[in-house]
Amino acid sequence: MNWLEWHRERGKPIETVELEAGDYLVEALLSAGPTTRDAMGGEAPLPWSEVWAFASATRAVSEPWEMQALVAMSRAYIEGKAGGATPFAIAPIHQN
Repeated sequence: MNWLEWHRERGKPIETVELEAGDYLVEALLSAGPTTRDAMGGEAPLPWSEVWAFASATRAVSEPWEMQALVAMSRAYIEGKAGGATPFAIAPIHQN
């Protein structure tokens, strides 16, 4: 049972952050698929080549800083998912 399942099972509220801008980057990351598979079949962050191919094919992002953001977001997604594997994890919204 992960953090999200643990909280849902107990009826605890799930806090989220309202984005003031950049929500299109979240949509782009989820559209690209936030992760890929490594050689052993595990999850890995998106490599630059996949971000470049996604950007070229969809034009959802075009600026270098947007592509850098997608790579960083993919890495953070992996870290957050690993951290959320335990019900005792601290939600990112509460981390300093």
